[in-house]
Amino acid sequence: MLLLEEGGAYTLFGSKPVTECNLYYYTQEEVDEYLDSLSDEEKATVTEFERYHFEENWDKWENVQSKYPLKGFLLFREFDGEFDNKQASIVFVNIFNLALALQENYMLFYKLYEKDFDPLYEATQYKNKDSEFWPKVMVNAVTHGVIYGFGIDNSWGFQWKHSTQKEELEQISDNIIFRFCNEGSINNCTLKNFPIPTFASYGFKEDTKVLQYKKEREYIQKLYKGKNFVEFTLQSLMGEAPY
Repeated sequence: MLLLEEGGAYTLFGSKPVTECNLYYYTQEEVDEYLDSLSDEEKATVTEFERYHFEENWDKWENVQSKYPLKGFLLFREFDGEFDNKQASIVFVNIFNLALALQENYMLFYKLYEKDFDPLYEATQYKNKDSEFWPKVMVNAVTHGVIYGFGIDNSWGFQWKHSTQKEELEQISDNIIFRFCNEGSINNCTLKNFPIPTFASYGFKEDTKVLQYKKEREYIQKLYKGKNFVEFTLQSLMGEAPY
């Protein structure tokens, strides 16, 4: 799920710095109660996806992850207190990709942090709840878009279209053209049909980020060809894969 459906493969083997996947810890009774509270119109928009027991499998992973020390990656669970710990995120970070994203967009993050910083060091601190850097810079759609690998143009496009507060600019922002980029089926993903990361693409021009991810997908498919999926993934995370 994390690798194929949520874009984690592009963080492991491609250029995507960070991938997040949501976990839900609601009982079936709580889910049914919520669905019963919806109107018929709202129920018509509800889409249910097969979860493959991902929450339980994450708990199993936590019990054995010490046997598989990651090299160059961070992989951790982060609970959202806003939902009484009923929701959490699995966060997967490619430290090198994240450091590159910070370096390539140094002035963007510098203006928010208001002092010089070491991109590689801050990338290693993404998991650190006591970090001084990350709470100061992850404050708008632009920095989030860069970190999640949506491209700087698309990140600014999202910010201008959806976060413009000046009344005189609303007509301009409303007319910014965008489309969602996503290919393949979210359910039942395999190496043959897994999608590129989902994000909004802005403007009329052909999106170079989409083209980049399509090339990365072909590369990922070649890497896995003839290999055991789980074994090769673990080897890659530990820096032991036979490329």
